[in-house]
Amino acid sequence: MVSRSVLKKSANVNKTSVIKFIVCFVCAFFVSLTSFGLMKSPFAISFAGALSPVFSIAVMAGSIFSYMLFPDVYTLPFALAVVAMVVLKCSSLKVTPLKNAIMATLCTLLSYMVDFILYGFDYRILFNYFYVVSVSGVVTYYLSVLFGSTKDIRAVIASDKYIAATVYFILIAVCSSFSVAGLNIGRIIAVVVILSYSRNYRCAGGAISGALVSVTLLMCGAGNLHATVFLGVSGIASGIFMKYKRGTAAAAFLIVNILSGAVAGYSMSDIVSYIDIVIGSVIFCFIPVEKIHVEENHISCCSDMDGELQRFASFRMRAMADALSKAGENMFAGDTDQTVTYSSEGNIRTVYNYVCKECSGKNYCWGCRNSTTYDVFSKVASNKNISLADIPEEFDYCFRTDEIIYEFRNMINNQLVDITTAGCIRVSRNVFNEQLRTSAEIIKGISADVVCGFVPDKRITERTKKCLIENDIGFNSVAAYYNGSKRLVIEVYCSKNAFINGYRIYKVLGEEFEKTFDCVKNYDNDEMRFLITERPKYNVETYISQKSMNEGEPNGDTCDCFKDDSGNVYLVISDGAGTGKNASEYSKATVRQVKELILGGVGAEESVKIVNSAMIMQGKEEFSATMDIAKINLDSGNVTLYKAGAGATLFRRNSSVSSVTAQTFPLGVSGNAECYSRCFSLKVNDMVALFSDGVPEEVYTIAKKEMMDSRKDVSDISGNICNVAQKVSNDDVSVIVAKIISQKA
Repeated sequence: MVSRSVLKKSANVNKTSVIKFIVCFVCAFFVSLTSFGLMKSPFAISFAGALSPVFSIAVMAGSIFSYMLFPDVYTLPFALAVVAMVVLKCSSLKVTPLKNAIMATLCTLLSYMVDFILYGFDYRILFNYFYVVSVSGVVTYYLSVLFGSTKDIRAVIASDKYIAATVYFILIAVCSSFSVAGLNIGRIIAVVVILSYSRNYRCAGGAISGALVSVTLLMCGAGNLHATVFLGVSGIASGIFMKYKRGTAAAAFLIVNILSGAVAGYSMSDIVSYIDIVIGSVIFCFIPVEKIHVEENHISCCSDMDGELQRFASFRMRAMADALSKAGENMFAGDTDQTVTYSSEGNIRTVYNYVCKECSGKNYCWGCRNSTTYDVFSKVASNKNISLADIPEEFDYCFRTDEIIYEFRNMINNQLVDITTAGCIRVSRNVFNEQLRTSAEIIKGISADVVCGFVPDKRITERTKKCLIENDIGFNSVAAYYNGSKRLVIEVYCSKNAFINGYRIYKVLGEEFEKTFDCVKNYDNDEMRFLITERPKYNVETYISQKSMNEGEPNGDTCDCFKDDSGNVYLVISDGAGTGKNASEYSKATVRQVKELILGGVGAEESVKIVNSAMIMQGKEEFSATMDIAKINLDSGNVTLYKAGAGATLFRRNSSVSSVTAQTFPLGVSGNAECYSRCFSLKVNDMVALFSDGVPEEVYTIAKKEMMDSRKDVSDISGNICNVAQKVSNDDVSVIVAKIISQKA
């Protein structure tokens, strides 16, 4: 039997193929209407040669349909050429880009030979024929490479400059044959391409792209001479001013182009062309230029930057190793090992309280014979294996001897157990710390050989270096790349003792890339890293409210809110066992250690488990604390909960409030820490509220009503819930309310 998943996958593949077939048909229809070199364009033949046989049939069908709707005497040769191309394509057992190019060249040449005859042997256009035939072969070759690649089309375009040039050439050439409300689409796209290349490659990019675009527009008959011929010069001017804002560079492009045309002399027919140029310049000011070539040649970039990539990876792994090695030390800081010993005097006092204190003869024993009785008790207390046969004769008069022997023996046995337990805890704690230190050393050891999980964008990296050099900012190395959410990230490494202002770095880079950045400074041994990240899509409004059970005592709960290097905000509540000072110290130590591990690069769930193990090693039954973490991703808005013995969490989503609970143990109670985790998707104006155990269940109804009131901000909601809970609670109360908002530029 065929599984449902296989059938579903097959259906999806068929649906995708049908969509691609329709797209090829429609594109071929419009391409067949275009002209190039003062004649029918050969691009339909090129597409038929570059695509697979099935989709080349779609190109043939679209082309023939176009020729049938708009027939003339010159369409027949091109229709026959497309048919011949498809026949050759389908009959070939093995095709390569070169073979496709040769077949397309022959078919195009054949169609133009027929066209030459129909024109009446006009030798003046022979150059056009040879030029267009050559273009057809080259275009077919690079399109074959593009469509035949197993990689994403966008990545292939970004990684190969010749394929990129081919795609832009076809896009401009095809679109130049179409106008909307008198505006030529090809000319508008051409201006955007020139300015984009001058933005990325400055004067050289603007000059080369401008010259090539000028030739393309003139060959397509879409470029008025005065408005088009100076595009290369205008590209150079825009490249000079690209170190400023894009609007400034676009203005320089327009001014040079218009003034050059005015000096050469232009007519009213050129006005439309200048309108297209103005529109293209305006569009350029608003598109994400830096992301056009995000996937630029990763292979060559890696080969050039292997040493730098290892350096970046090493910095991250050493930070994680430091966080691990300090985990046990920080948790056990201030917690001294107490050696359990025998205390004869204490044992004597305890036995007296248990046995002799209520005895009717105590006045005789501890009054008249006080020193003798004390000496006898001392002898008994020092004998670990005391029995009734070993009782001194001074005790012959005592009628509660068996009780005295039992109490001494019981205390001694308990003390032996305490000594053994304390020794085991001490050994286990040392083993735990040694394991963490060993893990840290292993991570540090392999960090020099591990390559980073990201690949720097070579072009953006070089541009960043140039910007820093121009502004006299010293550095050891730089990496610029786009993360999984397409946010620009720049890492600048320099000497730890360098006098460098992080504000100045992200300010000059913000002006260079016209983006709003956040900057974080980290240290590792003798190196300093500035992590400069483009601001994410979302931000978080947060407010924390706390009330102590007893006025004047510290709150036993600890709350925190912090952000990691990856664009995640963490909301944390930990409720220490009990109330007052001890509970506060337990919860503070727990939150502090979890925070350090997370910021060191350890996952939230793994951090909770490490801290739980450290708390178990404390060997104190009263040393426990709950842990409630909400991790908010500022790129996606997703919230992930991590709970260990914590209370319920409330979410306001889509105008409704729901609660999430989990039955788990607090940290420090069980060696097998079960950390509940679950992910939720939030959007702008949605809320999440975390509560300590001191918030009773009956308050949750009021909390839901507070969260549903859209007129209140997070400070009012958090404060009101905390005030209500404190009136009915017998514990410390803590509330964190967070709201997802749009990030401000």
